Amino acid sequence: MTLRLQQAGYALTWLFGCAIFTARATTLDQTLAAAKQYSAEISANNHQVNALNNMADSAMQLPDPKLKVGIDNFPVSGANAHRFTRSDMTMQRVGIMQDYVSSTKRERESDAIRAEARKAEANQDVIRAGLQREASLA
Repeated sequence: MTLRLQQAGYALTWLFGCAIFTARATTLDQTLAAAKQYSAEISANNHQVNALNNMADSAMQLPDPKLKVGIDNFPVSGANAHRFTRSDMTMQRVGIMQDYVSSTKRERESDAIRAEARKAEANQDVIRAGLQREASLA
């Protein structure tokens, strides 16, 4: 009879220990999930990766065209001063200018920015590992 009570006590202790371990494991998992969800550092890193990817996309595009307006040989002194039509040398210019950047150069710049984005993504694993360590210690 004593042996059965002793075995029952061991079984009860074992079950109680398993229940505590399960509760702590669930709490630790919940703590890790909450720490990842509310981490400002992970959020900032995600935004940095998104910004770098967007920069890489825009690096592939040509620069915006420019509107050029100008006046050449405008008289400022003499009998024809400040008049557009009196001098045959006065020229008015209006035009659109487009800078051209080769596709190879744009691709290289985009690749460099994407490599920086991949580096920031790799840093995210380091941040998560540190966060897990801090949450485990807490």
